[in-house]
Amino acid sequence: MSVGGGGRIRNIVVIVVDTLRKDYAGPIEKALSSYGFVSYDRVVAPAPWTVPSHASMFTGLYPSLHGSHETRDRKIPYVPYRGRNALARSLRERGFKPCLLTANPLVHPRLGLEGFDCVFEYEMYPRRPLSAREIDAIREVKREIGSPSSGLRLLLALARRGHAAIAFKLPLDKLYRTLWLWQAKRRGWPREKGCSVLLPRLARILEGGKPYFIFVNLMEVHEPYSSLDNEAVGAKALSTGNPPPELVRLWRERYPEHVRYVADKLAEALEHLERRGALSSSLVIVTSDHGQLLGERGRIDHGVFLDDELLLVPFLVRYPDWMEAAPASAPEGRWLSLTRLRDVVDLILQGEPDWPRRLYEETVYAESHGLIWDFSPYLTPEELAALKERYERHRIAVYHGYYKGVFDAASWSLEEAVSYRGPLGEGEREALRREAVRFLLYTARLRRPRLLKRIKGG
Repeated sequence: MSVGGGGRIRNIVVIVVDTLRKDYAGPIEKALSSYGFVSYDRVVAPAPWTVPSHASMFTGLYPSLHGSHETRDRKIPYVPYRGRNALARSLRERGFKPCLLTANPLVHPRLGLEGFDCVFEYEMYPRRPLSAREIDAIREVKREIGSPSSGLRLLLALARRGHAAIAFKLPLDKLYRTLWLWQAKRRGWPREKGCSVLLPRLARILEGGKPYFIFVNLMEVHEPYSSLDNEAVGAKALSTGNPPPELVRLWRERYPEHVRYVADKLAEALEHLERRGALSSSLVIVTSDHGQLLGERGRIDHGVFLDDELLLVPFLVRYPDWMEAAPASAPEGRWLSLTRLRDVVDLILQGEPDWPRRLYEETVYAESHGLIWDFSPYLTPEELAALKERYERHRIAVYHGYYKGVFDAASWSLEEAVSYRGPLGEGEREALRREAVRFLLYTARLRRPRLLKRIKGG
């Protein structure tokens, strides 16, 4: 763990501010710059939602290779983590104890995430009396009878279909959720989603004196932003491409407020760590797993799409006091994928003074494999069929030099292409197609059972 300059990195901390897009990260970048953080640009998330993006950070693989992604038949919350946590394992071998602090129910060992010796969870959502399977049964009954005019009609329908136990638990579930929401609002919900608990816990661990690797997921920037947010509204907005104007207005107003709130909380935690001397010997990385759409092009939320607002994320590094910071300016025409997080940490531990030169690449990718939610309870069969026809397919975002394209693997065509500098001609489009096909051939070859087992660390 010794590095150049004669120092020793005592702790490694990775903080994921969930759902934070790069172009709204200014308050956090400004707050952290006071504590010596360096901000790096052109950093690309490998997926537009939590599980595949986190799995890529932990394994170093793109979603097509680690397999922790949505499919036609597997939606939230049934998308498990696959493959070993190479990031945690490599740091344990270096003497750091891996610890997970999470407010995100999708970043948890319950979904197969392994590799952490200790886990502290802040329950952002209540642990409901109803199980996920029971909630699915309720949705199925709702689909059969249509939107019930009363809760009593739904209860009777559940009982008639052999779900008497669920019918009994449903009123208790609603009462429990109401009480939880009342308590959460007293704590500052929806702006406060656990950072006031997780960040002090982080500080106590770092003050213990033992070498830790701590991975933190903060949910304050993630929706909900108001009581208007729900899956039904999101489903209709995705289906029509026309989200309610009032919802868009609220999201655009509340989203930056939540970013500023997290910036203040991070500054408080860093001030405390600096006073206690725990910051000087720590490597701290602050990033995000994906961004958020706030009404751009008639889209809200995240998942499914491969827009820059979802894929370009902040990446800030606070080096130990004795270590020289790598240059903040990214290599010209190159990109950094979050799949390289482990490599970033490894090179910094080795004292590499210019890790961006080695890890920024001419071409990086991001993937979407379809819809991430089961929208059937909220849409008509015709609406759902149209939505699946449009979005249940594998798409690849290709960031190549000064250009970006979105390639549809089903139709084998380039859906869209943009230029970040200069004109975009057929030669540039052909280069984007070529890189997308290269990615598909590369992942297809490595998905052979023996090779896949080897690269996953099996």
